[in-house]
Amino acid sequence: MLVGFVEIPANFVCLLVLDRFGRKRTLITTYVLSACLCISLSLLPRDQKWWSLVLYLSGKFSITVAYSSVYIYVSEVFPTSVRQSLLAVCSSLGRVGSTLAPLTPLLALYYDNLPAIFFGSLALVASALVFTLPETINVPLPDTVEEAERLSRRKHKEEFA
Repeated sequence: MLVGFVEIPANFVCLLVLDRFGRKRTLITTYVLSACLCISLSLLPRDQKWWSLVLYLSGKFSITVAYSSVYIYVSEVFPTSVRQSLLAVCSSLGRVGSTLAPLTPLLALYYDNLPAIFFGSLALVASALVFTLPETINVPLPDTVEEAERLSRRKHKEEFA
């Protein structure tokens, strides 16, 4: 019940922080925070039930903000002419991860905390990959592939200027 309940304020926070801090910064921060909370949860002693619950729910809150942000951000990065198709491809690839996720408890056969470390590591990889994307706050949505490429090139010029 708490896991479902924590998603309600997380979605409201998502709406607030995306327009205030930008899509890229929000995603990087929430992915890193989720990774830190997930990995720290694996390092916590088993007798710390309340701290485990707090860390778990905080991580769930953070990853919910990230997950909600991804759909908004990806919709802004893809050009209008191919947006629906590329969103469908991304969603389908995401389902591959959902299909494999139930198998991750098998990692605990090798080391008890390996599933949490694995998920935390994937969140760190995701945060690093977000650095390659352009910021889309207050930028017109690209209508064509060429406009999307210009948006990406503009991002690289701003980083090196």
